[in-house]
Amino acid sequence: MIGSIDKADNIAGKNKNDAPTLIHRSESTSIYRQNDIGYKVIEDEDLTEEQILRLMAEEQISQYLPRCCAQRRVFQVKGFRGKPSLQFQWVDGVSLKEWLLMHNNT
Repeated sequence: MIGSIDKADNIAGKNKNDAPTLIHRSESTSIYRQNDIGYKVIEDEDLTEEQILRLMAEEQISQYLPRCCAQRRVFQVKGFRGKPSLQFQWVDGVSLKEWLLMHNNT
């Protein structure tokens, strides 16, 4: 196992009506929403140590975000359908990427 990620699946919903919904997909990650929980999932078949470390760093960095972004509290790095994921509280609003673009002074 790479890093110290718990690969056990941890899916919030308990019945079929709570199935995760795919919100966004990029080349290497997907974002799912299930009720009030979001999952950023690494989709690469050939998972690298760097990808795991980035996911774990994202979890750590989230603890220091400004209040407006910290509302999307990260719960943990956990498995989702057998793949590593960042589990976070789903809050409608501005994405972190949009917030950073709005507050970038360069």
